[in-house]
Amino acid sequence: NHKRMRRWDKKTMLRRNLREALSKLEESWIWLVLTETWCGDAAPVLPIMHAFASHTDSLDLRIALRDEHPGLMDRFLTNNARSIPKLLMVRPSDYKVVASWGPRPREAAQMVEAYREEHGKLTEELRMSLQKWYNADRGESIIRELYGLLALE
Repeated sequence: NHKRMRRWDKKTMLRRNLREALSKLEESWIWLVLTETWCGDAAPVLPIMHAFASHTDSLDLRIALRDEHPGLMDRFLTNNARSIPKLLMVRPSDYKVVASWGPRPREAAQMVEAYREEHGKLTEELRMSLQKWYNADRGESIIRELYGLLALE
C-alpha cells in the first residue's frame, strides 16, 4: 500500500477548473482523516485529498491514525464498522464536524457491499478487484465526491 500510495501521489493531477475553484474557496476547513498505513483504500484516497489541499490555503489536511483514536473513530462508524479512510470536515471556528466522507466512493462501496452479501466476508479477491477498479476509475469518483463535499458544484 505504501508503494501504491506513492504512485497515486505522483500521478494525481487535478483538472485546471478544479484547481481554480479550490484556489477561490472562501471558507476554511480542516479535513481530518482517520486512517492507517495498511489501508488499501487509503492508497488512492489520501493522495487525492492531499492534491485538493495543496491547491488552496482554505483546506488544512490533517491525518490521525484510527487505532490511536478509537473514541473519535467510534463516533464516525460506517455500517457499525471502523472503516477507513474516514474524512471529517471540521469548521475551524468551533471545531464542529459538519460533514464526513468515506471510506470509499459510492460505486466502490456498492461493489464491496454486494460482494459481502454474496460471499459473507471480504477476501483478497475483492481487494484485488477493488484496486483494479480504483486504477480504472483514475480517481475520478473520489475527486467528484470530494468536490461535492466542498459544495463547489
